[in-house]
Amino acid sequence: MACVAQSFNESINFNLSISPDPLSVRDALEQLDHWLAGFRGDQADRSSTQVVMAEVLNNIVEHGSLGPDQNIRSSISVMPNGIECSVIDEAPVYRALANLSGEPSLTREASIQLAEGGYGVFLIQSLAVDIRYIEVERGNHLEFRIPLTTFSEQIY
Repeated sequence: MACVAQSFNESINFNLSISPDPLSVRDALEQLDHWLAGFRGDQADRSSTQVVMAEVLNNIVEHGSLGPDQNIRSSISVMPNGIECSVIDEAPVYRALANLSGEPSLTREASIQLAEGGYGVFLIQSLAVDIRYIEVERGNHLEFRIPLTTFSEQIY
């Protein structure tokens, strides 16, 4: 099975194991959207989460060189201050992900050149906060939070 969803702790957490191919990513994003719609109905929050997760997962599939037996693991939690996401893969270290967490080693211009324009990095940084790239023994671990839209932030 390409994608496995599990809910724990009264449907607060959503966990995915995703095969490293575009169709499995699409399936995972559909499952995530369905889960978020049932738990947190705000369209802006769901959309922001979908965009960031799609960018992260598609980058892993496109640039991660994962084998068919290596899955991407993701955990999503709805918290009072936002939607917290964690994504772990076994791909070689991906410098663009490492630079998401604000590591000062690369300039903005150099970061753009890392991955086909690098616009996804800036898209993620514009929608997510508390971005952390955590070095793991084998692979990549990225954590971030999508802030929840408050009534006063909504534009009518």
